[in-house]
Amino acid sequence: MKMKKYLNKLKNSCSFVYGAQKGVLIFKVFCAVKICLWLIALTVVIYQIVFYDSPIIQSAVLGLFIAVICTVFTDMIIYSKEKTKKENINLGLADFMEQTALLLETGMHLWKAIAETACRWDENNAFTNEIMLAVKSYSLKEGYFSGSEEAMYAMADRCGTVMVSSFVATVVQNSRKGSSEIALILKTQASVYRTERRAIAKKHAEEASTLMLLPTSIVFLAVIALVTAPAVLTLISGML
Repeated sequence: MKMKKYLNKLKNSCSFVYGAQKGVLIFKVFCAVKICLWLIALTVVIYQIVFYDSPIIQSAVLGLFIAVICTVFTDMIIYSKEKTKKENINLGLADFMEQTALLLETGMHLWKAIAETACRWDENNAFTNEIMLAVKSYSLKEGYFSGSEEAMYAMADRCGTVMVSSFVATVVQNSRKGSSEIALILKTQASVYRTERRAIAKKHAEEASTLMLLPTSIVFLAVIALVTAPAVLTLISGML
């Protein structure tokens, strides 16, 4: 049961990062890589036991360690990409809401305004891909947008971020109100999200400056070594 849950989570992450069709292919590749790594670990264990007469327990622990490390490393790759995409989605949400609010102020219907904004939005924006999937899921039939609320809820589940879930809840709950009233709500929420975006950018800047300390320290130690090495070598040769 836990293995099935783990595989479903990994499959959903691949589909979220790479898209539905490509995600399934990437998921299969990741599973194949994991199987190969486990086989390599098993080969190492057998080799150690047969050719080096290593204790079975010691060899088994070594093989298990290699397999676990490789498995965790491959998972970290996809989960890191998933985290980055979610952050990019949150970063692009405020501007999308602002643009949608401008269209609503012209008297355009809510679902049509969202569709228009999605079509005009930057294709390289992470949120654009997700909102376009939602827009393509609902259609206009006899003046009524069919399946729009279900498509938005599906997008919120797919993205899995608090900001997107809040945006979807706001849109669905207020979809039957007047365009001007919804526009005001979206503008207010966009302002809040923009403040959070600045906080995220500040956090990333602080993390980047912290990460720069390590290479800076290495360079500093290397310079000290270059400067002091001749004096140390002269001192050692004089003592000899």
